[in-house]
Amino acid sequence: MFDLSNSEEVNAWRVLYKIEDDERITIAQYLDGGPFNLNQCVNDNYPEYELPGGYLHSFCLTEHYFVIPTSTFILDVCKTFVTEPDDPIMPFFLYNYNFTTDLPTRFVVISRDTNEVVGEFSTPEGLFITHQGESRTVVERFVVNMSDWTLIERIDLYPSGYQMVEFSTINYDLYNAKPYRYAYMVGFDPVPNSLIK
Repeated sequence: MFDLSNSEEVNAWRVLYKIEDDERITIAQYLDGGPFNLNQCVNDNYPEYELPGGYLHSFCLTEHYFVIPTSTFILDVCKTFVTEPDDPIMPFFLYNYNFTTDLPTRFVVISRDTNEVVGEFSTPEGLFITHQGESRTVVERFVVNMSDWTLIERIDLYPSGYQMVEFSTINYDLYNAKPYRYAYMVGFDPVPNSLIK
C-alpha cells in the first residue's frame, strides 16, 4: 500500500490482513519502503530513501510468527508513479522493479499472537526470493526453506541454461510450521518438465 498524499514523502507499507465475514481486516502493517520524494525523479536522478521497498512474492509461517522476506528486486518509484512506460506490453514487475545484490535482503518478523512486529533480520547480500517450502523455529532460530532466483542472470519466464526448481511446497495439512521429511517442487531444465520429491 502506498501513501501518496504528499509527493515529497511517499511511503510504501506492507499490510497483513484477514478476511472475516467477507470483510478485509488489517491485522498488522509496517513501513517497507521510503520515504521517497517523487519531485526528485528528474532526468536520471532518483530519490534517496531509508528503505528501498522490494518485491514480496510470498511469506513464511511458523507456529508463532509470520516471517516476511523482501527481495532486493527493488521498486523503481520514478517508473511506477512519474514516467510513462517505454514498453506498455512489458509486465508491471519487470518494468517497475530492478534487481540488485548490493543491498541486504530484509526479513520482518510479526507475532501471530499479538500481530506486532517483533523483530527483523537480513542477509548480507540481496536475494530474489519466490516460494517457501516451509518454515519453523528451532531453538529460537528461524528455519526457512525458499526458492532464490539470485543466480539467474536476468528475469525470464524460462531462463535457459539453468537447472533449477520452483513452486516448492510441503504437505501443509500435516506439517505446516513443523519438521517435515519431504518437499515437492517443479524442476526446470530449462522449462518446467518434472516433479521433484
